[in-house]
Amino acid sequence: MRSRHERASRGAAVVASAARCLVPPERISVAEAARRHRVLVNPGGGYSGPWLDGPAPYLARPMECLSDPSVALVAIMGPGQSGKSEIGNNWVLWSAIVAPGSLIWLAPDKDLMRSFVVQKVNPMIRASPALRARQLRNQSADNVFSKEFEGAIVNYIWPVASQMRMRSAPRWVIDDYDAVPQDIDGEGDPVTLLSTRTTTFEGREKGLVMSSPALGERAGIEALVAAGTDERWWWRCPSCSAPFSPSTERDLAFDRAGSADAAAAASHLVCPTNGCVVEAEAKPAMMATGAWLGRGQTMAADGAIEGAPPIGRHRTFRVDGLMGFASWSKLAEEFRRAEVKFEKEQDESALRAFVNTRAGHNYRSRLDGGDRIEAEALFARAEPWPMREVPPGVKFLVAAVDVQSNRFEVGVVGFGDDGETWLIDRFAIRQLADGRTDVRPATVAAHWDALAANVLAARYPLAERPDIELPLATVAIDSGGMPGVSTHAANFVRRMIHGAGAPDWTLTLVKGAASPLTPPLGKPIFEVDDRGKRRADAVAMFVLGVHEIKDVIETRLRTKAPGPGYVHLSRDLERRHFDEMRGEEKRNGIWTRVGPNETLDILVYTEAARLRLRPERVDWRNPPAWAAPTRRAGGPAVAKPALAGEGRPAPESPPRGRRFRRVRSRGLKWKG
Repeated sequence: MRSRHERASRGAAVVASAARCLVPPERISVAEAARRHRVLVNPGGGYSGPWLDGPAPYLARPMECLSDPSVALVAIMGPGQSGKSEIGNNWVLWSAIVAPGSLIWLAPDKDLMRSFVVQKVNPMIRASPALRARQLRNQSADNVFSKEFEGAIVNYIWPVASQMRMRSAPRWVIDDYDAVPQDIDGEGDPVTLLSTRTTTFEGREKGLVMSSPALGERAGIEALVAAGTDERWWWRCPSCSAPFSPSTERDLAFDRAGSADAAAAASHLVCPTNGCVVEAEAKPAMMATGAWLGRGQTMAADGAIEGAPPIGRHRTFRVDGLMGFASWSKLAEEFRRAEVKFEKEQDESALRAFVNTRAGHNYRSRLDGGDRIEAEALFARAEPWPMREVPPGVKFLVAAVDVQSNRFEVGVVGFGDDGETWLIDRFAIRQLADGRTDVRPATVAAHWDALAANVLAARYPLAERPDIELPLATVAIDSGGMPGVSTHAANFVRRMIHGAGAPDWTLTLVKGAASPLTPPLGKPIFEVDDRGKRRADAVAMFVLGVHEIKDVIETRLRTKAPGPGYVHLSRDLERRHFDEMRGEEKRNGIWTRVGPNETLDILVYTEAARLRLRPERVDWRNPPAWAAPTRRAGGPAVAKPALAGEGRPAPESPPRGRRFRRVRSRGLKWKG
């Protein structure tokens, strides 16, 4: 039993706690609350200690706006690792300590939300005595997705309609907005859905939206920012005092011809006004001269700001990567690494990722605004080398089959170094070997066997050594499109691999994805049985990000001189094949068909097959089985396709019971 003194002490604590709730909180801003109560904890390295404005002074004004009663929305576009999420964390701290009010925080998915709470929110609460003192002590007050404080509940949610219901709060946050579905379960966009949860708090509602850009200049976070005050950070050159707003793509200078390491070593800024060289050591002083400017405002050389300050209920800001925590040398290194990838592979994905997430701008494709190369120009530059022979420079061959209702459209492409490409062969299989039966790929399973003799068995002689020939490393087969094609394609691949004994890598089943966000080549998907288990005879199917691959193909077609990325075309090609390469146009970021496009699709599928083979990892002094040249045996080197009316003889049927010899590749690690 407690003593009288213990009971008195406990009672005093209760009274003191109640009295604290009755004392009006000191009205300080979010930025000031962070200075007083926020403690940063970085056990893995970096700064740990009280919140300081100095390293990132640009964060203060957005936080001031969050505690301004005249502001209803704050939106911030910028790179990763620039402090955007810390603005939201400081608002949570302010909402618990200074101006109690509940808050809903939305992230792109549940796993990301969980990681954020565990790695960022929980350490923030533990490190702040004032915040920890405000947290309730009941069991439900400290869950992974819910934190309860005196007068405030913070719910951490993800984009599922059910998460939006049965909750209301005057404040809300959307983190990584461009990665959140713009239509959540068919019920609307996230800003609208969260805004409706604040209806009962009209006049006190406020939202914070933060994101690196990814959806284009007229969508997502950039559209929100452009519709508000659209403020930009301005600082002054330490040499000439000229004010300018930083731009990673414009101002960051480095060795554009060397390696990524060389770029890092030579990195610096160039003043866009007078060309002054600005070294990294000057960054802290430049940050100290900086300020946010809205539309119509200018900064003088002495730092004075002219023009009326921005007003409005939507205060919005653009953060550039040069302002963030990443060093300029690190940015230069990553920028150059992305450029090298583009130069060698004609793949913009690394450049897109750098510009979006490190520079903090929406990436504009290097194809945008450039002159589209037309079929006539491709036809005019065709070269006088004979098709169905392997020119010098080709290291391996890949075939592709584009499936149509009444034929198989086939192409064979040779690849050299750094994406240099040769279209070696191009034909259609319209009839079977009897010369009378029309091919019907969507309805007749047996017609797919025509591919075994006409494509899989093909060998192509080297132009300089006709006695040496190259096999096809793999054959990419389209499994999308018409009903029935997917099933017949999978069954054909199954018969070849599990029945005839073809090596796994010799066939690559592909299907294009409509979304422009799909990666070029994802992990293989395997068939499952009724219990959801992988079938014993399952074959792999690869979903392709065709829009990104078509960007690569477009870059190669626009390359003007032989070398990395150049597409070599023979004068033996039919004119319609040149037209088919121009059968699509890019409109609003989406490739759209405008005419026959079979040859373009073949180039897409062969590029996907190349990605699967990963030739950059091969030691070409000792080629793998799928690229090893062999001495030509007796008979024709190239299996002749059945081409009705095109002047080429039908092939002989393959011997019944013929089986492939299973070969272990030294260069391909993936196993189906």
